[in-house]
Amino acid sequence: MNLPPVIYMKKLLCYNIDETPFGQGFKEAAAVAGAEYISVPKDGVRKKISELLFLPELVPSLKDALMPEPDVFIHRRDMTEPLLLLYGFGEDEMNALFDLFKEKGLPRVRLTAVATPHNLQWSLRGLYQELSQEAAAMTKER
Repeated sequence: MNLPPVIYMKKLLCYNIDETPFGQGFKEAAAVAGAEYISVPKDGVRKKISELLFLPELVPSLKDALMPEPDVFIHRRDMTEPLLLLYGFGEDEMNALFDLFKEKGLPRVRLTAVATPHNLQWSLRGLYQELSQEAAAMTKER
């Protein structure tokens, strides 16, 4: 099966980052890393991650095997924290990207994740809620 090249392209999906003083720095870092920079508008939070990444729809049998989206209780007006989602990066490429962020003096984005087969079918809002809960739990553990 021949898949479109867009599936293999590195992408950096960003929410609430363009509005920060560091937005341009993240765009430049994505370009240096050879990744497409995708900014999610406020009205895009209900869209599936796969749709925001411009990926083709998964086959129905695979969808049934994936982890369901978390129950979403968050409203987009409460989604004020920046979020980064990396797609198509290998481990070394990810480390190089994070090193580049440091070199550019960019702040650590607390809600950062890697796209997985499980979360590609979630909405951005569902991913945001999951990452927020994980970050809060990790803070409590310290």
